Amino acid sequence: MTEARAPGVTLRRAAPGDAQTVFAWRNDPFIVRLGSSRANVAWAEHLAWFEAKLADRDCLMLIVQQGAQPIGQVRFDRQADGGCVISVYLLEAHVGKGLGVEAIRQGCRQAVLALGAPRILACVREENLPGRKAFAKAGFASAVRASCPAGHVALQLDGARARDDARNVDAYTDLAARYGHDVRALDWGSRESQEQRFRVLAGVGRLHGRSVLDVGCGLGDFAGWCARQSIAPDYTGIDITPRMVELARECLPAHAFHDADLLALPEPPAGRRWDYVLASGIFAKRQENPEGYLREAVARMYSLCAVAVAFNVLSTWAPAAAEGREFHADPLRTLEFCRGLTPLAVLRHDYHPRDFTIYLYRERQA
Repeated sequence: MTEARAPGVTLRRAAPGDAQTVFAWRNDPFIVRLGSSRANVAWAEHLAWFEAKLADRDCLMLIVQQGAQPIGQVRFDRQADGGCVISVYLLEAHVGKGLGVEAIRQGCRQAVLALGAPRILACVREENLPGRKAFAKAGFASAVRASCPAGHVALQLDGARARDDARNVDAYTDLAARYGHDVRALDWGSRESQEQRFRVLAGVGRLHGRSVLDVGCGLGDFAGWCARQSIAPDYTGIDITPRMVELARECLPAHAFHDADLLALPEPPAGRRWDYVLASGIFAKRQENPEGYLREAVARMYSLCAVAVAFNVLSTWAPAAAEGREFHADPLRTLEFCRGLTPLAVLRHDYHPRDFTIYLYRERQA
């Protein structure tokens, strides 16, 4: 239900030696046809532009590579209000494979950290449906008040959320490099603590034989835990950290793992929702409007489930909760929000002093 990440997609800063390659791309008929200017460019004009962009502190130009092969560009230009405008293209042979979505995601994570952009704007030609779809999958939403040229659609990404995504990806990539397939790579205190939360999540219903979406799946440990309990769901795991997804695939090749963002998942076709949507530990490292992110994520999880949602959060009822840097949510305020989605909600605060879990159901339980 989500696209797999194409292996080897990386972004690096453009360098003077890329001038000829980018010149060829700017005159490629496929790229010219989809571009805003729809015009070819002469070498002298291009070289002056390229050198100016490399020297401009308000510009971040990135080369997209699949393996060692350059296949396109993502560029960010900071505007007077601090926001950035993104432009992106891939060579025609690499379009339609999910590479554009990944290039946009990775580029935006770099841009919000390098340029401090509060928002990123994309102006896409109205007839460029694949481009509009790629930005939507990367988390961009319609921006009716944004200024774009005539014949273009404005799409915008919130910079604060992208910054949080970037911090989370960097943090968990570093932990994975340090610890590999180990509970410490997920920043859990112990295997016992992690599995205690798994037991509570699984208490939401009968998962055996049902479809389960594990949001923020990390290394796929919940799927492994289910197997040890003789629970066999139709399991899908998603995570925004590519390295986590790679490790999960290596260790559990029989399961489906995808590098995907919950808030950018497309709406599933009628009758194709996951039975259960679960999330463990995905909110702790959120720093910018963490409660807003929690509410947006939970609402999206509920929209994707056919039977129930279960998620856990660190609790403000915990001893010394205010002293830590991790996000702690108020259990009663969170429950009140959830009751706006469904009155069929359960709050559990009985298994760990620092943590609570909420179940949200579509129908009343027998």
